[in-house]
Amino acid sequence: NTRLIQGKLSDLNLLASSNACRDENGVILPEAQEIVVTLGRYTRLFSILFYSSICRRYKCLTEWKGLQGLEQRGLVTSAEREILQQLPPSDRYNAIYTWIVSIFTDGCEGQKPCFRMPSEIHRLFVSKVSDLRGGCGTIGDILDA
Repeated sequence: NTRLIQGKLSDLNLLASSNACRDENGVILPEAQEIVVTLGRYTRLFSILFYSSICRRYKCLTEWKGLQGLEQRGLVTSAEREILQQLPPSDRYNAIYTWIVSIFTDGCEGQKPCFRMPSEIHRLFVSKVSDLRGGCGTIGDILDA
């Protein structure tokens, strides 16, 4: 099941990067690139926070020092760290769902969409995030059993 979670996170990144708007040379446009890079950071952060919330071995990453370390390594900004610190450690990864959907939605609905076929790709993206959420729930159920 952990491979399922990683696969779903990879799906999100693949969906964004393969549908990002490009110039005539095939280079991703700067505004789309910014979203794709941030989305990649968010999916890495999600993975770290999710597994640290369910595995004792990585619990230290949910503590204040752990979040500081994530900030020092560029996985979270200081503003994001401050938001995460206000949440219960076991629920911090849940905030990342909203950040992922929010940044992608902004890229689809902005004045100049950053993705091809923005309404279709947005619907598929949100569906993938929903699948990710369901997959994460099953891992917790397995560990509780």
